[in-house]
Amino acid sequence: MSGSDNVVKEFKSEKIDLDGVPYLGLPTGIIGKNFSLTKLAQVRNSPGWIVKDGEISEWKLMGTTKKDNNTYLYGPFVEGITLEEIFEKPMEEKLAKVRMLLDALILLKSNNFHLFKIHTKAILFLDSGGILFLPPATVKELLDIMPEETKLEPYVGINHPDFIEEKNDIFAVSAILYKMITGKLPQMSRTEEKIKDRIRNRKAVEPAYLVPELKPEISRLIMNGLKEETLIKMKLTDLQDAVNGWTKDGLFRDISNEEKEQVMAAGKKTEISYEKQYKRNRYIEKNWKKWLVIAVITIAVGSIIGVSVKNTVFRERVTKNFTPVQVVQTFYASINKIDYFTMADCVQYAGVSPEVDNTMNLYVISKQAMAYTRDSLYLPADKWDELGRPVPEKAFNKYLYGITGLTIKEKQKGQEPVFVASFEKWYSETDTDLSSPDEIKVSYVGKKITEELRLVMDKEYWVISSIDRKEEIDLPVIK
Repeated sequence: MSGSDNVVKEFKSEKIDLDGVPYLGLPTGIIGKNFSLTKLAQVRNSPGWIVKDGEISEWKLMGTTKKDNNTYLYGPFVEGITLEEIFEKPMEEKLAKVRMLLDALILLKSNNFHLFKIHTKAILFLDSGGILFLPPATVKELLDIMPEETKLEPYVGINHPDFIEEKNDIFAVSAILYKMITGKLPQMSRTEEKIKDRIRNRKAVEPAYLVPELKPEISRLIMNGLKEETLIKMKLTDLQDAVNGWTKDGLFRDISNEEKEQVMAAGKKTEISYEKQYKRNRYIEKNWKKWLVIAVITIAVGSIIGVSVKNTVFRERVTKNFTPVQVVQTFYASINKIDYFTMADCVQYAGVSPEVDNTMNLYVISKQAMAYTRDSLYLPADKWDELGRPVPEKAFNKYLYGITGLTIKEKQKGQEPVFVASFEKWYSETDTDLSSPDEIKVSYVGKKITEELRLVMDKEYWVISSIDRKEEIDLPVIK
């Protein structure tokens, strides 16, 4: 059943009477017999919980009934307000309710009870004290048959699409605190998928930019709960301790009107910057296959685009005062960094090694890509190696390039020192062209290489004068 077929257009609970007895009813929007009703019946015995005074008791649905041609699920009657409704309450009351929520979530976790996700209309603060968490399995099934637009704010924008249990609870409570203070969720859009994408990929503006009086340390903690790299290190008790402190010390600080205006102006600039960066990232990800094919073709034909060989006559090389072995080490390190200019400083002239031309071309493409995404198009081979050498599908928007397992041995000292370098070189290869980038198939190609490097003194600099490739062995292709 699609959402448009439903009588009920949103998730909600309401009081219903059966033979003069009050119950808490959950309208399903289902008319007559329907497969969705069968699925709901299968999870009907999965309980919800009432958390009160440090204890947990089950709250179970009791059956189904018809009202106004609509099928209702119903259970024991309780009165209270939803988590969604607390956003309209005074700040002191909102903060007290969040404290209750955190205490309840931590108690549930300690007893190995977990919510599927948090829905702000499926959590009730009871007039009699305590909190009712409606049965998570039932809430999930009901959400599947509700219209998408009705669950964006109370559900999709509250939860992290990639986390469950405690980590999602941390994100959700942080999002609730964000909305409680600023009046809006950190990420919203018109569809479920767009909201999820923004949560994953777009930076949220710190709440202190939107509410300048908010204490900076409170703003930072909320942001830590919203950012994947920081929330994975957090526990619910971190938020519990913080909220307990805020209750005593307050959320806000005194600032002048002038400072307030400056902070809000900076916030608007930050919002615009984050949105532009997000759109750039989306653009490059949609077009990454074309960028990848350009990079592959560039390496294959060895074309020179946009950068001339660096002239070192009128300026110092970065290798000033380097020993011969330091020059060799810097040369190879520059490959993974796509650092053409440093690499050029290590050689007597560009034709010494094809790696110089390759790196130059990749450097230009990388700069073009960064104009859109502010991130490199490339996955350095040493980083790829550290990640466990994932297959191309796991690193789909990066062009693999560089070397791994480098060893350097000195073969000859003197005026023309000689070194032997051994390493694996890896790069991306495709079996398509620009005319059909959507059919691209990426492979990672590797070669085991041994080469001999000879250095000479050029004025006051040691430079590589020749590179003689002694061995090149194909490695198994990674697809």
